Amino acid sequence: MLVRILSNVTFKVSLRIALLLSLVGAPGLAFAEPETLEGSQSLYKRVLTLRTAQVVSEPASSNVIEVPTAFTAFYVFGSEEVDGEKWLAVGPSSTDEATGWIAERTTVEWKHQMVLTFTNPAGRLRTLFFEDEEKLIDFVEDEAFPINAPRVVAQASAGNPPQEFGVVTIEPSEFIDFTDPENFYLAPILEAKTIFLANRRSTIFKMASIPLQEEDTQVEEEVDPTTFTVGVTFVIDTTSSMQDYIDRTRDTIEAIFNTIRNSPVGEQVSFGLVGFRDNVEAVPELEYTSQVLVNLDYPGDPEKFMREVSKVTAAEVSSRGWQEDGLAGMMTALELESWKDFQGRYIIYIGDSPVRWTSADPLSTTGMEPRDVNEAAREKHIAVISLLLETAIGQDYHEDAERHLRSLSFWDDQNEVPFYKIPGGDLDAFGNQIQEIADHLTADIDRVLGGNFGSSPETEDEGNPLAGIGHAMEMAWLGRVRGTNAPDVIEGWAPRFALDDPINKFAFDVRVLLSRNQLNDLYTSLSAILSLPANVIDENSEGFIRLLRSVIAQVKNDPERSQVLDSSLDLTVDAGEINDLGDALGEFIDNLPLNEGFTALTSDDWNDMLASERQDFLAEAESKMQLLKHYFGERDKWVPLHPDAPEGEHVYPIPLEALP
Repeated sequence: MLVRILSNVTFKVSLRIALLLSLVGAPGLAFAEPETLEGSQSLYKRVLTLRTAQVVSEPASSNVIEVPTAFTAFYVFGSEEVDGEKWLAVGPSSTDEATGWIAERTTVEWKHQMVLTFTNPAGRLRTLFFEDEEKLIDFVEDEAFPINAPRVVAQASAGNPPQEFGVVTIEPSEFIDFTDPENFYLAPILEAKTIFLANRRSTIFKMASIPLQEEDTQVEEEVDPTTFTVGVTFVIDTTSSMQDYIDRTRDTIEAIFNTIRNSPVGEQVSFGLVGFRDNVEAVPELEYTSQVLVNLDYPGDPEKFMREVSKVTAAEVSSRGWQEDGLAGMMTALELESWKDFQGRYIIYIGDSPVRWTSADPLSTTGMEPRDVNEAAREKHIAVISLLLETAIGQDYHEDAERHLRSLSFWDDQNEVPFYKIPGGDLDAFGNQIQEIADHLTADIDRVLGGNFGSSPETEDEGNPLAGIGHAMEMAWLGRVRGTNAPDVIEGWAPRFALDDPINKFAFDVRVLLSRNQLNDLYTSLSAILSLPANVIDENSEGFIRLLRSVIAQVKNDPERSQVLDSSLDLTVDAGEINDLGDALGEFIDNLPLNEGFTALTSDDWNDMLASERQDFLAEAESKMQLLKHYFGERDKWVPLHPDAPEGEHVYPIPLEALP
């Protein structure tokens, strides 16, 4: 989907010069507000600073008032030319005023909000950066590309890239966890082009890449392997049909504990347990929808865990229908604060039924779909492993359950989906499968403790989805402890695809860098859309848009009584300017080169939809809205691009798939 989307990107944004206002005092800084992009009322022109940038009091002045770190973001309020050099009036916030001047040559124009983040390099060749577009295209379209790629990567890894290929640098060997504010980096897309490789469309980017931390934080000393810890949380159905599996899970975990208690890995692994049932509003006797039954603690306490697990029993009453609210259990597990204490992070989901997977289901407490819950898990680097108990009583629902759990368990495009079926719900097969998973996890820890980390697992594990996942987590751990930074490249060309598998693997994820203000706007608009009565939504588009304008206006007038993420943040959506759904979602979404979802929905499209299609469309939007709410709540992940930026302008790279 993303390759198709990005193939339409032109990224040729022209800018209009804002009107200069003449005020007395503060020479050269008399600007009412930042310049906006052409055709926009709320998208402001911004630049990112290079390491040579300095903020001075007046154009061409030697009076330095600020020396920003590399890639600090500034809003542009105006410009002046002095002795043939262009100077930009800049400020750290769109709501304040300009604070000084920067020479344009010491900045990178930030034309839009699409950025790249590295995928985990485990299981693929590290990507190369080229000095220009032609060099990159020549390299990947050469018939010797499959031979040259690993050779040039090896030479670049050793610090000696062949000059004839125009390689300027290489991706770091470890994964850079951009979700850690200490490792945050910006890689804005400056240009994108489509090429044909192996008769398929592929995308290459001109990008800028640099860490926000200017100093080199790379740690050269030996890595302490005992800092690699693994947390495993079981998310298990505790409805009335599950007592035998609860008991078998407890027995299996006890056997695992007994195996590793006195082994070298015994202190490296901890277990937690979350139970889920179904919506208690429908059946109050169920006692809970989802609940932490045993917290995931570090260091772990096996005796305490076993005592608490022994108290877990299945519900004594039946829930309504065969579906259970497994996604509520997943979100409870994902929001555990203790995940930060672990380098390897796993959720093992156990159930015998489909999940309540859509907001159209009145008993769904999350309003989310499995793929969006999985997106939240992957953003926290938590692997979801699922086991479907194909019991005879639930055979009519196995197909739906498998579809849900496969979507919930997807890790990335480089590994098999870690999903397992237990035919007939056989207890012995179930116990053996959990034991096999646990054996693999403890083998990963043992390998790390033995100093065998940083390289791919043995080929005998090929085809085992857990092998690739464990290696990916290991690479992320190494990146954190070594303080791995993004490559220090101001501009370079790189392919989105992996050099050793251009068809199936990606080296980059495409994201949209949103501020908390913008995400608040987006959530509020989605809430307004989804709050409209069903009969209005099914009417003609003019009535739909007219009522939507009214709802947005009410939200702006009294945000505390509406569905907003933070009522203290100003809403910028202008109800009077809404002519379609794209307008309602905000210019920052409408300006993106998306061709699917809400932004592509026309009045004719809406009128042509069947009622069921509209319901599915809005249910998907509800799921996205809940995912965005989850991202907004991860307050410690948001990063200021300028030390003086207000909280509403702190940013986070939202996955493109999370947008409506």
